[in-house]
Amino acid sequence: MSDLRDIVTRHVEDQLRSEFPVKEFSDEQLSKILDNKRADGSINREVNRILDTFLEEIEENSSKKKRRRILNFSFSAAGLILTTIIGYAVNMTNWSMVIGMIIAMLIVNALFLFFADQ
Repeated sequence: MSDLRDIVTRHVEDQLRSEFPVKEFSDEQLSKILDNKRADGSINREVNRILDTFLEEIEENSSKKKRRRILNFSFSAAGLILTTIIGYAVNMTNWSMVIGMIIAMLIVNALFLFFADQ
């Protein structure tokens, strides 16, 4: 990533150089301007913005993101189904079923917490 950062940094610096007319500024003045831009962090901010955009485009349709969506849908569906069963069991006053479904709901929520970030 550092090589990519160096390439993007050089590109941003070249772009800054091209913004200033060569006839009006000497190489020494352009170097001072670039040093000032480096010192105030504007070059680093631009490089970070470009790299962040690049990473977002790469991760947009990644298999990891698709897997996360499927897991989120599965855990949400399991939660809805278990909540409905718990409501039915409470209505029928079947307390052993209520306790079993609550334990199942806790397991689903625990799995969601552990696997949602992967």
